[in-house]
Amino acid sequence: NILIHYGHTERNLTAYKINESSYNFLNSYGLSRIKSSEMISTTFDNFVMPFINYKSGDQAIGEITYYAKTDIAKNAQNIEGRTQDYLVTDDKRLVSVTTMCGGQHLPLNKINAVQYVQTIPGEVTVLVEADQDLNIKDVENGMHKLVREGINFKIQCVEKIEKSSRGKRIICKQSLDIENIRKS
Repeated sequence: NILIHYGHTERNLTAYKINESSYNFLNSYGLSRIKSSEMISTTFDNFVMPFINYKSGDQAIGEITYYAKTDIAKNAQNIEGRTQDYLVTDDKRLVSVTTMCGGQHLPLNKINAVQYVQTIPGEVTVLVEADQDLNIKDVENGMHKLVREGINFKIQCVEKIEKSSRGKRIICKQSLDIENIRKS
């Protein structure tokens, strides 16, 4: 059996599915609501921001089962999320930014934060907030190992990577239309 997990670092939504089943939400972790396909949750497990409604930006796809007379989801056939967090290769393959966080390929002990910026397929500027002794070539080589070919990485060390107005790190600033590329 293959277990697939869906969750957020904000500790608000979590779901799992086994093999080809639907995603089952664990509503004791955070209340999973779905409105117009968008997943919205109220966290129970985040001590910094308990009971905050969080619009995930992720979409429930296909058949959705709700608790009677509510918008609280029991399960959803599929979840599509973080569509903005993909890089596009020069031949229009999509590479999840999650893939880029592979610790075995990058000196993560020296990197404090990373941000990927893309405006052209196959070209990515990588902003790195890191220790002084970081070897940029090691970072570049690690990224090329992860994607094999198709992306030219331009690494830039910066003093600080700005956070969003809500205080969150923006891992990927993607200017390309991922949904359109995905459909083609």
